[in-house]
Amino acid sequence: MTTLLKRPASWALFAILTAVAFCSCAAVRAQEPVCPFNDDSIIFYSSPTSLAKAGIAMNKKYGFQDELACVNKLLDKADAELAKLYNDEEFPKEQFDYYHKLFQKATGQDSFVRGLLVSYFKYVDGVVVAVELGDSFQETKDMGADPLSLTVFFNANPSALDAREYLKDDPRVSVEVTKEEENHMAGNVTIKKDDGDKLATIYFAGVKLSDCDKYAVVFGSRANTEKKAERLLKTSEFITKRLAEPGLVDERIIKEKAFKVLSEAIAATRDTDDDAIKTSIKIVDTLKAARVTVTANEDGYTSQLCVEVQDEETAQGYVDLLNGGVAVMKLAASNKKDKGELKPEEELGLEALSTVKIERDGVKAKAKAVVSVELLRKAFAFAKEKCDR
Repeated sequence: MTTLLKRPASWALFAILTAVAFCSCAAVRAQEPVCPFNDDSIIFYSSPTSLAKAGIAMNKKYGFQDELACVNKLLDKADAELAKLYNDEEFPKEQFDYYHKLFQKATGQDSFVRGLLVSYFKYVDGVVVAVELGDSFQETKDMGADPLSLTVFFNANPSALDAREYLKDDPRVSVEVTKEEENHMAGNVTIKKDDGDKLATIYFAGVKLSDCDKYAVVFGSRANTEKKAERLLKTSEFITKRLAEPGLVDERIIKEKAFKVLSEAIAATRDTDDDAIKTSIKIVDTLKAARVTVTANEDGYTSQLCVEVQDEETAQGYVDLLNGGVAVMKLAASNKKDKGELKPEEELGLEALSTVKIERDGVKAKAKAVVSVELLRKAFAFAKEKCDR
């Protein structure tokens, strides 16, 4: 180091190399894979496989023999109804037979409905409905359905779901594959009316995710599917991160832009001289983000809401408002219960309300509710009674 400091040329070289190294690191950081849903302002995620694991764990610990017997009866009825419809002239026999054989092979179930459900809860790791909003309400409105996308994550290669086999003879539907590579497939489905006029075009892209044995299929506009496919080829973090969270079965994310567009939508479509509308806009303008997460394990479900606002005072106002609302509902339900007027569904609601906890964390208002297995059983018994009537 002493020699280096005494030699100006060496010091200059050291400075240049340091600068180059710094720029290289900055470039690497700038090129880090972007989340496929980074540009979406509304993201609804659910995980069928995580839900199934939680259900299996609950059944193993508590046993749901009576409930499962009831579900099996409903599934038998559904299969019987499909069998009746199968002979109708307009029933899509070819499509039905194609998927029936596919589900049989995948699950060993002869029942179409059971095969469908088992396949869904066994092979679908995640389903994401996302909306990429414009910078304003008018821009979003002009985009039509383009902001909407549907992404399905599979833990097995979904190539067997290829619809070209049974759609090739249908004049109303045409499938065009524009890219078919080892890890990336893309194309579109054009749907026509009976008179031949085009009704809609749906774009799709299928990719094998980076660094894991999982696959994704994206449906939406051309730009949306191309962008998400490109990002999914580079990173699997979105799905792997969520699957790694214990029992995460559902997540709803609403970003600040969504509230901005909603505020503009209210102002553009409602009477802004109305005090109630003014209040609605004022409330929406305070919101910066919202997230709902639902987790499940062998003991039931936990639902958590987190709303981020502009400042702590506003957050405390929401906490007080929510706590007041829960207290009023509890009081009203308790009064009805004392009079013997509380309906079974209202009693379940009162029991669920008793688990709600609401608090402030800085600029965030948080609410948490727990649905136990016991409460689930009561809800199921009530639903069964309604179905049997």
